[in-house]
Amino acid sequence: MGRIQMRDPFHGTAYVRDFPFECRAAGDGTRALTIVFGVDKCNTKHTKTQDGESRYEATVYVQFDNNTQRGSDETVRLNCVPRDVMLVSQLGSRPSHTPKIFVGRLDLLSGDTIAQQVTTGEDLTLRITTKQPVGFDVRVVNCVANDGSELNQQLLVDSDGCSMDSNIMKSFERKTKPESTQSILHSTLRVFRFPRRSTLRMRCSVVFCNTTCNPEHCESLEDRKSTNGFDNGVEIVQVSGSVEVLKGKQDLKASPFAAGETMDENLCLNSTRVLVLIAVLLSVLLVSLVVTICTCVRAKELRRRLMERSCSCHEKHAYPSAELVKTFKPPPRTKVRWEGFRT
Repeated sequence: MGRIQMRDPFHGTAYVRDFPFECRAAGDGTRALTIVFGVDKCNTKHTKTQDGESRYEATVYVQFDNNTQRGSDETVRLNCVPRDVMLVSQLGSRPSHTPKIFVGRLDLLSGDTIAQQVTTGEDLTLRITTKQPVGFDVRVVNCVANDGSELNQQLLVDSDGCSMDSNIMKSFERKTKPESTQSILHSTLRVFRFPRRSTLRMRCSVVFCNTTCNPEHCESLEDRKSTNGFDNGVEIVQVSGSVEVLKGKQDLKASPFAAGETMDENLCLNSTRVLVLIAVLLSVLLVSLVVTICTCVRAKELRRRLMERSCSCHEKHAYPSAELVKTFKPPPRTKVRWEGFRT
């Protein structure tokens, strides 16, 4: 749960970035806004402080208008620190049994540190730390990878605790003794990336069994029989963690479709950029129109001049000049006398 204090009465909406429908809250006209979502939802990142204290972070987009995004909208980084709460009963001092506590946590490690960003093809260590009463065993089942939206999912470890594909992810192995109240299980994941989203979220089920859990029989998928890791489980705890996956150089050069996808993701235009782009296009169009008009006018003028010259030459050849007409004299006429012959 997070609480955001506004400067003015808020009537818009707020949601975790990239998850406008899954994790959101609507303003009620007050200055305080409360948004509630699970720490394993909507790309919530788990980090640790220098004191070893766990911290959960999420980026919240504050949209002041319910229908449209504007330049005045704000982005807020929401930090949450878990706290232990003690409830004191006022009903009496009757003794009661101490409840059994089962706790689990998933850390995604790159080397020895918690990973924030990884690259496709890199090896990522999944470390699950549990705390349980004495006499309980632990196993990890149903590990699912998704892109944070719950729409694209990939099962990596089945309900028996067996890996679906050892080339991508191996089955979990235990590092501590079963008799201990704290267990550490780990596995290795070859990092991959879902299309359209850079988030990789891992979610696993931790089963706490009384005494011992059923052993895994991880032969080939066709031959082995399912034992169902929940058969002798008394408690199930969901653990999750997420990282941001960056594309490697090989992925960018592998296919033209990948390059096109990268261009689509990087092409993000706000209203200012759109207006600038439209202004540039209109300027180019106007310049082209002016050049075209000038070219047409010059061509028309040149054609007119050529027509005038052609007409002038034609008149000179068709009608002689006045001087030639004056100097030309027709030959004199000869008079013919007819004399008759008398008989």
